[in-house]
Amino acid sequence: MPQKAPPAKKAAGAKSRSPSPATRGAAGKKSVGSSGIAPPSAPATKNGSSLSARGGGESVAAIQTFTTETALAFLQAVGRAYISRVIHGTDNLKHLAKKMEKETEERMFAHSRKERQRREKQRQLEKDAESKAQQKRRLVEALCVASFEGDVKEMQRLIEQERADAFTKDNQGNFPIGERPVNGQVGAIEYLIDRAGADPNARGEYDRTPLWRAAFNSHTDAIRALLARGADPRLRAQGQEPVELCSAEGKAVITSWDLKKTDELLTKQQTMFAERDRVRKAEAQAVSDTLTSSAGDLKTKLDVKQKELLHHKQEFEKRIVEYDIVNNDPTKAAELIKVALDCVKVAENDVTKTSEIVAALQEEYFALRTQIALHNHQELGDVIEGTEFPFKKLADVVFEDKDNFWKSSGKWPVIFDPSSRARTFLKYRNVIFVDTFSPKQMEPDSLRRSLLGALRYGKPLVLDLRDVPMLSLLEEKFNAILPNLFQEVLSKNFQEKEVFLKLLRQPQDGPELVEEKFSSVMAKEAKIVVVSEAIGVDEAFGARFVMLRVED
Repeated sequence: MPQKAPPAKKAAGAKSRSPSPATRGAAGKKSVGSSGIAPPSAPATKNGSSLSARGGGESVAAIQTFTTETALAFLQAVGRAYISRVIHGTDNLKHLAKKMEKETEERMFAHSRKERQRREKQRQLEKDAESKAQQKRRLVEALCVASFEGDVKEMQRLIEQERADAFTKDNQGNFPIGERPVNGQVGAIEYLIDRAGADPNARGEYDRTPLWRAAFNSHTDAIRALLARGADPRLRAQGQEPVELCSAEGKAVITSWDLKKTDELLTKQQTMFAERDRVRKAEAQAVSDTLTSSAGDLKTKLDVKQKELLHHKQEFEKRIVEYDIVNNDPTKAAELIKVALDCVKVAENDVTKTSEIVAALQEEYFALRTQIALHNHQELGDVIEGTEFPFKKLADVVFEDKDNFWKSSGKWPVIFDPSSRARTFLKYRNVIFVDTFSPKQMEPDSLRRSLLGALRYGKPLVLDLRDVPMLSLLEEKFNAILPNLFQEVLSKNFQEKEVFLKLLRQPQDGPELVEEKFSSVMAKEAKIVVVSEAIGVDEAFGARFVMLRVED
């Protein structure tokens, strides 16, 4: 019979003993890796020897038991760490989301507050302008009364101190020079023409001249004074010349007057009035030029800061995406997540600071444009507001425009809504929505595919400018796709087949964007709609778009 193999001898000097307390303490300290999870170590047997030092089936069974149990424990530990990591990350995301939601709400309230302040400021400016106009009319009325009464001192005070305008009509349509002949006071006529530069042939109510009124009231001295200062007896009113109205004495004065002298005086007056008008226009133009120049400088500064704000907001969006990616990756260290979160906070701080600067510049620019509008006697509403419509009509304005807010104009609409309801509403409608703050969506190829999608399916292409209404940004991005494409979009030529087929890129566009899939009928249904949360309206939009505004 075969002999049994002798049992393995212990190595010389080897003793079977329990580990010392110090050894147990050292063994109990687990090595922690970068993941924060301690790796499994080989356990000791009851007598303190390593399982690897034992042989036979008992050793194999022990090793199998250890491997299964330890692996399960290790996986559970990893799972707990990952869940903790995810929960921690989710808490960060929830905190960030709540913060952003709160800031969005605060921004909406701030927009509404600024909009109310802007409207109140506009109403105050209009009120101030109307108050000035009323004061001007009151001075003219007072000047007409003083003229009628022959009060030269009062007339002098009103014109030289109160800056009453002798060339403005009163509420009845009469100039101050037209009132004086009614009462025949020669001194007032002489002052108004010789000192104030009034026109002796200024037509007032019913197209009557001062000489006509003097003749009608038979004031012979007034007739002489007017004729000597260029009043033309040939000018008719109500079908009659002055000579047909006056008394015999007045008629004798007019018929004996040398009309050649009248013509000489009229020539001098025309030269004088032309020079006066030139000086007045030059002064007004100088003020307008100064205001326009200041507005241009401010607009340049605003454009620079808006571009900077756009860059910061795009950077902020990018940092949020980076943080989300890192935070959801269990292999990334906590330190890296903290760095990503710090980057989000830095980008957010840049956005906040630049937004405040842009808001201040927009307010200043708005005030300056309002001043220009008042100086040029323009309607503030036409210059600044755009056409208002209620929010409930937004879908119709964008998709159908039954009320013809923009359809017949030949231009695309730009919708200003500081409350941001319009962008939120349109974002979830059946449109091609492009966020200009997204670097990815504004890449030339991505924007090109969005435009093709609008043409392919006959949908509105909504371009969301948020609170940075930069027309130059749109022009730059569209022209990066195809030279002069932005003008083709504005003129609606991009809906023509020979134009939009130039946008196709095969084979990279895939089967959905091949020529056979496009229909001229559907392309004609495509629309371009720009939305913005901005309060101040850039006049450049008014020249190239129909400006609309959502009512509060």
